[in-house]
Amino acid sequence: MPRCNLPELKTRNNDIYIRYRVYAFFTGNAASVRLISEVTEDLKTSNLTNITYDITAIIQLINKLQTDRVANIRTLQNSYENILAELVIMQQKINDAYDKLEKNTIEKLNSLRIELSDSIQVDINKCMKQADEMKSLNDIVQEIVQKDESLSFIAHQKCCKELSASNELEKEREVHEYLMKLDIRPDILHLVSSLSSLGESAQYNPNKIIKASSNMTTITPKVQKDSSECSIRGICLFANNTTVLVDRDNKKIKLLDKELNVIFYLHLSTFAWDLSQVSFDEVAVTIDNDKIHGVEFFLIKNGSILKKMALYFPHRCRGVTFSMSYLYITSGNALYQYSMTGQQLKKLYEDTAREFTVYKTAICVGKIYVTNSSHHKLITLAMDGTLLSTFTDQELIGPKDVHVTFAGQVLVCGQDSNTILQIDGDGQRETYNIGD
Repeated sequence: MPRCNLPELKTRNNDIYIRYRVYAFFTGNAASVRLISEVTEDLKTSNLTNITYDITAIIQLINKLQTDRVANIRTLQNSYENILAELVIMQQKINDAYDKLEKNTIEKLNSLRIELSDSIQVDINKCMKQADEMKSLNDIVQEIVQKDESLSFIAHQKCCKELSASNELEKEREVHEYLMKLDIRPDILHLVSSLSSLGESAQYNPNKIIKASSNMTTITPKVQKDSSECSIRGICLFANNTTVLVDRDNKKIKLLDKELNVIFYLHLSTFAWDLSQVSFDEVAVTIDNDKIHGVEFFLIKNGSILKKMALYFPHRCRGVTFSMSYLYITSGNALYQYSMTGQQLKKLYEDTAREFTVYKTAICVGKIYVTNSSHHKLITLAMDGTLLSTFTDQELIGPKDVHVTFAGQVLVCGQDSNTILQIDGDGQRETYNIGD
């Protein structure tokens, strides 16, 4: 019921002022006026427990909001620092690409220089030889003239022939003067100059709910030479809408077009367990059996797959994630950080309770998400391997994979529960069940 304070009410009765402070209560067009003492009496007799409880709850919510926003300042700073680190890596890649172009250009220039120098040296040798022959001929002519005039005709013919050869050399010198030039591609500088930045800055909310489309298509990327049903253990989508996946049981890496038809495949040396995109045209694939434990790298170009190189390790290789120029490889019960040359930098985390306690990983904004398939958990680690949180839910059974979208949403797949759950950025609570 609305309430308002009225000013003091003054009445004159026998020249005496009587003052009352009153409250007015309005209900529709009707109003009732009560003394404040009556209202106070009502408050004394009412139970204030519910009000106290509400105030306490609101204070807790406010404190939680404040704590979350303070934490968001830290994660915002982390995302900023990660982007700066990515820019450093991009700069290094651009420098490496430029160094490669410069090296190739210099090699071609040097090859041309050597070719032309050799040609010029041939001319120099001809000149030296011709000069020596002309000097010798001159000496012979002088001797003939002094001793035997009958041989002058023969000497004359010989001199004319040598002089003609010398004239030909002079003409070649005029025609074959070699210089070099380089037609620098203007489109390279134009492209770089036309860019205003290295990317578009944008904000994102890792807790924004992903709504699954009801229009779902089931595909089976099976090829004629597959001996088993497809067992897809890793998949990624490239910018040109082609898809690359690894089929463990058939020991193949497959390339699909935008209609999701298999257009190319390559046999692997053994079982494939995971896949991670390394660059715009390269993927890393974990291969593993009782004897071989490694990561193979493949180039995806012009509708085909080419093997680039392989690294081998002393432990099992299950999951792989590429981030910030490092490889993060799981063995099933441990997470390792490696350089791209295969040097182990650190064992970040370990859980030896079961075989698949450290199975697949995903990385975003200073956090590493790890699936513990054996114990039905999603584990969140700091980049140094410190345990931050553990998530469990009755709808998450046998989590086999975890993925972070470009917008930072964390998705975890429960194989045995046939569910995909969206987890908050801290990896502590479910935000949405995308589908089962």
